[in-house]
Amino acid sequence: MSDISVQDFSAGGLEGRIGSDWHVPSVLGLISHLRDLVNSEGADVLSDGRNRVVAIDAAREGWSGRLAVKSFGKRSRWRDAADSRRGTRARRTFETACEMLTRGVATPEPVCYVEKWESGRLRESYYISVLEEGHVSFKDELVRLFNEDPECGLFMDLMQTVASHIAKMHTAGIMHRDLGNQNILLRRKESGWTDVMYMDLNRARIHPQLTLAQRARDISRIYLPSDLLRVFIEMYFEGEVPPREFLRAENSFRRRFRWHTRTRPLRHPLRYLGRGRKVGGDDPAYPLEKDMWIWDSRSAQPISVMRPKDRRKWYPRGRHISVALSAARMYKEVKTEYTSILADAYKNPVDMRGRLGMALGLASGNDEREIEFLDELGEIPVLLRVQPHVKDQLRKVGSIARRLRADGREITLALLQDRRRVMNPQEWDEFVRSAAAEFAGHVTAVEAGHAINRVKWGLWDIRDYAGMAVSVHKHFGSGGVRVLGPACIDFEYQYVTGALEALPEGFRFGGLSHHLYVDRRGAPENRQSGYAALEKAALLKAISRISDRTDERVVVSEVNWPILGTGVWSPVNSPYESPGVRHNDPSVSEDDYAAYMIRYLLISLCSGMVEQVFWWRLIARGFGLVDDSDPSGWRKRPAFLMLKQFIKMMDGSSFIFRKDLGAGANILHFERTGGAMFAVGITDGRAALTEPPFECSRILDAFGKDIEEEGQIKLSGTPVYFRAAAS
Repeated sequence: MSDISVQDFSAGGLEGRIGSDWHVPSVLGLISHLRDLVNSEGADVLSDGRNRVVAIDAAREGWSGRLAVKSFGKRSRWRDAADSRRGTRARRTFETACEMLTRGVATPEPVCYVEKWESGRLRESYYISVLEEGHVSFKDELVRLFNEDPECGLFMDLMQTVASHIAKMHTAGIMHRDLGNQNILLRRKESGWTDVMYMDLNRARIHPQLTLAQRARDISRIYLPSDLLRVFIEMYFEGEVPPREFLRAENSFRRRFRWHTRTRPLRHPLRYLGRGRKVGGDDPAYPLEKDMWIWDSRSAQPISVMRPKDRRKWYPRGRHISVALSAARMYKEVKTEYTSILADAYKNPVDMRGRLGMALGLASGNDEREIEFLDELGEIPVLLRVQPHVKDQLRKVGSIARRLRADGREITLALLQDRRRVMNPQEWDEFVRSAAAEFAGHVTAVEAGHAINRVKWGLWDIRDYAGMAVSVHKHFGSGGVRVLGPACIDFEYQYVTGALEALPEGFRFGGLSHHLYVDRRGAPENRQSGYAALEKAALLKAISRISDRTDERVVVSEVNWPILGTGVWSPVNSPYESPGVRHNDPSVSEDDYAAYMIRYLLISLCSGMVEQVFWWRLIARGFGLVDDSDPSGWRKRPAFLMLKQFIKMMDGSSFIFRKDLGAGANILHFERTGGAMFAVGITDGRAALTEPPFECSRILDAFGKDIEEEGQIKLSGTPVYFRAAAS
């Protein structure tokens, strides 16, 4: 920090103050002809309107470049009178810029301000600063990311950079008072953003210390959709919970500013005449908030840019009514079928071959390494995802699919949508066509769309899904490839029935796919509205049996639990780990994750409710079987080791029957090809004791280690394997 040396001066009939370093003949000569330079036909206009900004070439000893000249427009007599007392906008901008630099807050270097008064009226007024080449506005960077590179990590880095620098400015006692996105400049580099500075300083005020209300007023001028704004404010407070006083004030100022902005054309009709602006219209530079789609590679999902109350404003009319009516029309038949199906749970043999599949991420750049872990689990089916917004992904994943298929694996392909392809069906159709050409002959099934009842995935109207599904069926629905759908998520089956009902007459899925989480609230035996994992799966099967739009086959194409302590890599902490105590956190420990996984698989598959489960996913820091947080040493979690033993035991076997021991304990009996028997003893998490179900050659724990106990065996939420003698 250092004081800025300035001095009074005059040139060409204009008077003002200038930085001493700029008080040189070459610069003074330019100032003498400012009116001509600003208004000439060949002027390099940076912005125009009531205040015009032009760029002019300049030089002094040891420096050459361009200066930004802002010409302030004429105003009313009473505003001139006020400015004669408090200083003109040009003067206030210059003085604030000098003070900001003195306090270590960046702004384009001030050169001078000059003005001309006649008979109490301000005839000319200019502010000159160094033009910062290579800088872009916060607004322009947001728009660029939305349109060209919608990666969450980039948004978070940009927002963190800006939030931290605004906090620094406020700590220095500077209140900008017009802190719109367009007035924040920064420089883009390969490693992120830097060199944040501020412009349009004529409204700024300098204080010894800012109150929370003053800080809130400044922040209320920042535009971001509501959930990104929440994150931005948390970044501003640098890991501390934002004070309630600040949040109340910010919300109040934001409402006032929104009203002020929307009513401006009414207050200044002549100024807006012919501009084509609407009262309350959105800035056309930004996408509509419902079209803002951001992908988070860390949690492998899009993020919600809006808070729930703001999302509801964008829901199409009739969205909830149409899905509710579809559920009501099917309710009686589904309920009857559900009761019958549930009564048959665990009553029929189930061939366990090919029932469990694994979803691969193939996003870490270590595909060979990921396949090595897959091979360690055995020759289980694989689910591969492709996304239209990822450049060259089809070719890359297609190559891996051919390799895995050559190894004898069955492959299911999942086609994920984004907002752009939902808005432009022709682009979705082209993506599907390209996928079909790449994967033809290498996949046995393809899932059409993803989490279609979550608007963050791009579908605001469930009825738009029909066209997507038809496109997939057109390109893939031949040659023995099963098309799966409608790929809804969670226990919101009204969207399943709504999506099925919206499909055209004669359309039929080869199976009903669903992302069947357990409300992310603990064990698979936990109930949600009276339904645990078993009942939810039975209800899905009932829907698939009743609907004429799908075969009677249920495929769970995504399930996992978020893991405690994994920060923003967890799907429930994305995109930003908020400070403070988290209530109702659904994250679980690695040990619970492993136990829940095995119980989920036994329940869904052995009950006969679900034909196939694909675990999401093999490698993922926040929710996978392998933790890849250390690039040099991926770590197998307990779930990986437990699943490896589970697959080894299930290889070539069939489920035969289940014996209910009461109090949440069960023994499930299996038979291998050739007649060898084994059983799995497990509980819903409670401890229990049981005698071995038959004479055993070995008794193994969840990881395949021998249990040497004699007599009664302790059961818990993790499996115990009983291998029959001579097995």
